[in-house]
Amino acid sequence: MLQVNAVGFAALCNFIFRYWKEKKQPGHIVGITSIAGVRGSRMAIGYSATKAFMSNYMEGLRNEAVKKNLPIAITDIRPGFVETPMTKG
Repeated sequence: MLQVNAVGFAALCNFIFRYWKEKKQPGHIVGITSIAGVRGSRMAIGYSATKAFMSNYMEGLRNEAVKKNLPIAITDIRPGFVETPMTKG
């Protein structure tokens, strides 16, 4: 989970952010995180931690884009709790 949600996510964001920055092209990064990233969860510690990482990483990229006046938008979509068979019990 850490490799995909944190390391993989950062690698993808870095690649496209740098590409648009170097090419001076507009872009839009959209990350699907979770409301679980706002608070730690005893049931899904790693999941909550990686979603918090993703949200904070995108906030940092957003701040860099604004500071450098880059036409790159960053959107963090944070769905709430969804009842599924995986979340039962």
